Amino acid sequence: MRNIITISKFTFKDIIKSRVLYLTLWISLFILVMSYVTSEFAYGNILRVSIDFGLGGASLAANILAVFVGVNILSDEIESRTVYISLSRPVSRVSFLIGKMAGVSSVLVLASLLIFSVSLIPF
Repeated sequence: MRNIITISKFTFKDIIKSRVLYLTLWISLFILVMSYVTSEFAYGNILRVSIDFGLGGASLAANILAVFVGVNILSDEIESRTVYISLSRPVSRVSFLIGKMAGVSSVLVLASLLIFSVSLIPF
């Protein structure tokens, strides 16, 4: 269990260093602008339109980020040969993959929360 937590922390820090949150910031600003534009045309509750755009955008961004980050994190591990160093230790392959998935999932949760919180900014 300790190996999984260590691998997930390293994965989380590695993804944050790769500037994924800048992409998340741009997506959240785009969603903010789109929710403002559509709220001007909406009849009724403006906050509901903003929440709908925020949830939809967070879901879409999380799916896109999951694909790109998931592919890049394992290919970078194999390319830089750090996967061989990690697996030469007493770490099983299953715990290595679970740790990687936990690290990627934590970044996706952080990105989704960031996008959704930006979409709740009142106009």
